[in-house]
Amino acid sequence: MPSGLVTYQRLQKMSKRALNAVEESHSQSRERFNGAINELMATLSRREDDYSDAKQRAIEQRTNSIDKAVAEALEAKMIRCEILGLRSSLSLLRANEFYHNALVTMARDARLGIEYDHSKLDSLLPKELREPIMDAMRGLDMPGMLDPLIDEMTEEDGA
Repeated sequence: MPSGLVTYQRLQKMSKRALNAVEESHSQSRERFNGAINELMATLSRREDDYSDAKQRAIEQRTNSIDKAVAEALEAKMIRCEILGLRSSLSLLRANEFYHNALVTMARDARLGIEYDHSKLDSLLPKELREPIMDAMRGLDMPGMLDPLIDEMTEEDGA
């Protein structure tokens, strides 16, 4: 049985008061994620403009000074890396917003006594989004990714 159906069945067993609390909680979380998405989109837009400017400066400096051109190109590369990180963060925020939106919908439907089956749950997530979201969720499993940084910070504290 898919976990979404298990979650819905758990919601069906709750009182209307508890369902209202679940809906309210997830609605507030959805709004927080939506606000964070909007802020991140504005930051991403600014950084993409900065990236374009840095690339243009690098091109313009080619004729004047190779050293300055390389410095500008390195700055553009650094900004590009930041943009990629921001886009990854945006994917995570959108996945969280989707999760909270789905739970708001499920809580409302449970309160109204609507029966769910696999096809109803499938309709919450369009087919074209299923694989990218599942890939993103699998990509979140990164055990030990921060271990080198933690080791480095621990060494500096002991030094």
